[in-house]
Amino acid sequence: MGYDYEKNINIMKRLCVFDFDGTLIDSPQKEDGKKQWEEKMGQPYPYDGWWGRKESLDTNVFDIKPFPSILAKLQKDMADPDTSTIILTSRMEKLRPQLENILKLNGIAVDELITKRGREDKGDVILRIENYNQDLKEIVVYDDFAGRMANKIAEYSKIKDKLSDDVKYIINYVENGNIRLLEGAGIVSFESTNKLLNMINEEIQNVFGENIETLISPINIYHGGDPSNLNGLIKNPKILSPEKKMKLPSNTGGYLIGLSTSRDVNNARKYSNGFGHSKALQLQLDAGAKVIKIDTDGAGVDEIYIGEELEELQKRGIDAVIELDDGAEKEVRILNSKYLKVIGVV
Repeated sequence: MGYDYEKNINIMKRLCVFDFDGTLIDSPQKEDGKKQWEEKMGQPYPYDGWWGRKESLDTNVFDIKPFPSILAKLQKDMADPDTSTIILTSRMEKLRPQLENILKLNGIAVDELITKRGREDKGDVILRIENYNQDLKEIVVYDDFAGRMANKIAEYSKIKDKLSDDVKYIINYVENGNIRLLEGAGIVSFESTNKLLNMINEEIQNVFGENIETLISPINIYHGGDPSNLNGLIKNPKILSPEKKMKLPSNTGGYLIGLSTSRDVNNARKYSNGFGHSKALQLQLDAGAKVIKIDTDGAGVDEIYIGEELEELQKRGIDAVIELDDGAEKEVRILNSKYLKVIGVV
């Protein structure tokens, strides 16, 4: 169920928006979480991604609790009859059951839990709520801005001039349960305005094409999976649309596009381990391919982009998105097969 933007018309005077991971909830992070999962389950973690997986929210594996100070702030806001509280998360809608379970186990009952859907970002959601609530006088946001910080700040900042003039807009930065003011009444307080704008502009350039490169030499990439899938990919590497993905018995939920590979054969084999073997498909992305290289801050490419965004890159002639992080899974998501060559199973 999505947010009912009309149900609170002329009721709310104050809106408090809490991010889920790293803000309200001390959820397991990717690397430590995978290790804990493997120790608990007694087997290798079988997937490349983390934040898009229900395993990252498994309460049979993890004891997932809120940050006490942020929970206290939430409870104070919930007790105010003129305040509506929502949790606004970048987690996908398919993870709603796991999110709601964690909230229930911790006795947290907010007015609404809003998940990521389509291309609408957090700023878009807040603006739509404000448009439907003419009596709203104050909006207070709490977020940890983990990952691509500049891009996430931009989500909130871009709507500042679109809100009604009489709405007070406050953005708080949360770090390990501690709150500090990031922005209030248009003033950036934890670093200079120019530096923040430079960060945002740099991020926008990265996402929308300033870092497109043409490969001058081929790179080897690897894909893990079950044996029948690997053998099938030898004949026909599948570059799929989200619609086709949704029809497959896979875990993508239709949000991803293309073929997920890694520059590290061992990372690909970790995925194969989940199917009881250690083979991986070796491919080559040839020189001439147009690629976008992105720093994902340890997340996977599929945790940064949703299917529609990758599909848009595909339409623009981008052949692959390459993850730069040395400490991450070195993911390469193939969007077009023009420069893709199959080597074999290794």
